[in-house]
Amino acid sequence: ASAEPAPDKPPDLSPVTRPDNVIAVARVRSPRKVLGKLAQWRGRNWTALLPHRARELGEVVAPDASLDVVVTIERRPAGPVPDSATVVSVGLTSLDAALAELRDDGMAVRRVSAGVFALEDAGGEHCAVAAAAGAAPARLVCASSQAGLGELLPYAVRGLSREPNAAHDLHSELDIARVRALHGARFEQLKH
Repeated sequence: ASAEPAPDKPPDLSPVTRPDNVIAVARVRSPRKVLGKLAQWRGRNWTALLPHRARELGEVVAPDASLDVVVTIERRPAGPVPDSATVVSVGLTSLDAALAELRDDGMAVRRVSAGVFALEDAGGEHCAVAAAAGAAPARLVCASSQAGLGELLPYAVRGLSREPNAAHDLHSELDIARVRALHGARFEQLKH
């Protein structure tokens, strides 16, 4: 793979608010600690429990930066049931080290904008590595769809990554009121 041109400006790390169609968020405060306990039971290293692309980054994964999951629901679905998108965001110790590791593994990486790099042919996943605000200087973000990645990447690296950790090692929230606000009438019609 060829070297990417140096960015002509610094990456945009300005704050981003939560999109209005986010219905669920989950956070593992310290992947090394939480996944480490689970991995011990299975006789494995904690990194074996990370999402596929993150496992490939090995030592570049920031062990104590949060692992976040965000789920959205389609605002205006074409069919009777709204679609959803899911992203997983993993903290990295360095954007440059992540890019080097991916390229060394033969992954084609394309610069999208300053500090944002798409992973080409990510094995059916839609992933990017981007500079981030918060505890980790960069994050790997993978989504269930290209549209989901495009919509949630800014929030994953510049919004959610800034939010403080909960007091617990694992935190999740499901916003049923948001689902009702977006699609309550549609779901009521499905009952009849």
